[in-house]
Amino acid sequence: MCLAMACKDDAPTQSTLLSGTFDLNTVDGQPLPFLDWVTMAQDTLFITGGEVRTLSRGRVSLVLRSRWHTPSGGPQPEASDTLVLTYRENGSMILFEHPTYMDTAQVAGEALNVRTFVNRGQGITFHRAMIYYRR
Repeated sequence: MCLAMACKDDAPTQSTLLSGTFDLNTVDGQPLPFLDWVTMAQDTLFITGGEVRTLSRGRVSLVLRSRWHTPSGGPQPEASDTLVLTYRENGSMILFEHPTYMDTAQVAGEALNVRTFVNRGQGITFHRAMIYYRR
């Protein structure tokens, strides 16, 4: 009977806006792969995919997959970066709570529109628009 209680406690958060898994479709209006960064050495970083998945207890998993291309070594293996964050809903807005800032998102039909903050360091910061579609 304790097993049933554990399952109940781990049930997905009952959200009126955000539920399920969404796959990354576009970045700043451009299809994937998206050229994300070019270094002084002409190494390039491409965003190749990603997902947003609703978890239990008001949490969300944000996965971003990317691949470096180097002039000497060509395409490198794809890598993924995963963040697990808390989220909350504020009216029609969804807030993904990072330690020092918040990303904002809205669900429009089957699309999840995320406005995320990018910090390249040395004073280079900007916002990026990412659109995900529900699986």
